[in-house]
Amino acid sequence: MKTRTTVLALILALLSPFVVNAQEESAPSIWDKLKNLREEHKVLKEQVEAGTITKVEARKSWKLKIDAVRAEKEKFYENKMKNFRKRYEKIAEKNPERSEKLKARFDKRLSERGKRQANRKALMDKVISGEVSKQEAREVIQGKRADGKVKRAAAKAKKSDMQMKRKDRKAGTA
Repeated sequence: MKTRTTVLALILALLSPFVVNAQEESAPSIWDKLKNLREEHKVLKEQVEAGTITKVEARKSWKLKIDAVRAEKEKFYENKMKNFRKRYEKIAEKNPERSEKLKARFDKRLSERGKRQANRKALMDKVISGEVSKQEAREVIQGKRADGKVKRAAAKAKKSDMQMKRKDRKAGTA
C-alpha cells in the first residue's frame, strides 16, 4: 500500500509540469480578455439602464475588472522585458557591438512606453476634470494608433526591401 502511494506521488510529481503548461496554454490571452471586457461593459450598461444595479456599483465592478486586466498586462510586459534582458546579456558576451545597438533600441522603447503612459494618464485626467470629452479623447487615441500603424507599415516595407536587396546581392555573387 505504501509503495503504491509513493509510486502515485512520483507519477503525479512528474506529470504536474505538463498539466501546468496545458493550463497556461488554454488560459485566454490578455488580448482576448481585453476584447471580452467590451462585452462585459455592454452588459453592465444594460444592467444600469434596466435598473438592476446602480451606476456606482457598475463603476466599482468595472474598475475591479479593468484593474485586474491592467495588472496582468503589466506582468506580461515585465516578463517580456526580463526575457529581453536575458537575451541582451547573452548577446553582450558574444558581440559587444551588437549589444550596444540592442541596448539603444531597448532604451528607446522604454522611454517611448513611458511617454505613452504619461500621455494617456494626462488625457484621462483631462477627461475626468472635464477639459476634454470622452469622444475627443477617443479621437486623439485613435489618431495616434493610426499614426503608429502607418509607421509600422513603412518600417515593414523598408525591411522587406532590404531583405530583397540582400537576396539579390547573394544571387549575384553566387
